[in-house]
Amino acid sequence: MKSRIGFISNSSSSSFIIATKDNRRIPCPTCGHIEDNIIDEIGHSNNEDTYVLDTPLNKIIESMKYEEYSNQRILTSYEKLEMKVLDSKISGIRKLANEGYKIYEVNVSNHDTDIIDSMNENEDPNTIIIYRYGD
Repeated sequence: MKSRIGFISNSSSSSFIIATKDNRRIPCPTCGHIEDNIIDEIGHSNNEDTYVLDTPLNKIIESMKYEEYSNQRILTSYEKLEMKVLDSKISGIRKLANEGYKIYEVNVSNHDTDIIDSMNENEDPNTIIIYRYGD
């Protein structure tokens, strides 16, 4: 599996946080075919802008926080609301981690349409796709 350390984003890709509880692949009861899970799909991509980052949970959460809001100026109503939404996402990620989910940070090229479609159509009850940001 391709992995990188640190978070890299550019205009041709989007970054996501994915929580998965069960990384096992279950064979089809009819034909025995085993589908790749989304983490495997991303790791097997031939596109250099699609990869799984090797980022510890505390670093994922730390990178989500808005540093520009940490100064002493008075925040606008929109900024306060944005911070509440972000705090809620961070709380949700921590809760999932405490429930046994493995949290992944991934980058997906906008040209990897099969992977993007898989993420949009995710039917795996053990996988939660959390959109982070992208261009």
